[in-house]
Amino acid sequence: MSTNTRHERIFSVLSTVATGIERVANARIASAVVFKNDIVSIDFNQLKTHPFQHLYSRNDESVYWHAETNAIHNALKQLSNRQLSKSFLYVCRIDQSQQYCMARPCDGCMKAIQRYKLKGLVYTVSGAFQAEEVV
Repeated sequence: MSTNTRHERIFSVLSTVATGIERVANARIASAVVFKNDIVSIDFNQLKTHPFQHLYSRNDESVYWHAETNAIHNALKQLSNRQLSKSFLYVCRIDQSQQYCMARPCDGCMKAIQRYKLKGLVYTVSGAFQAEEVV
């Protein structure tokens, strides 16, 4: 399976999830941790707080679950830290027209991504998606 086909398959699932959730902070965001081309966890932003999210909050007002930290937290229930470091994080944001828009993780979520040394990050941008290595 080509890289673009894999990305399209995962974003198809994530866009369906994002479309079906309520907006939080005016956004519908779904995220998935993918290990060996299999989706391990899918989660989304929610108006719920959690101590794990608090560790990676960019400020005291953003302690609600972000899709990225929620997906990482739940992936840790199934994967070791070593397996997580070989995984990719996908982040999908859907606008009101059901189109992809910018979903690059915030600084707090990037801290979690870097802490667990995820191998890569793929996120939606206006009408497409973009991949980056995690540094």
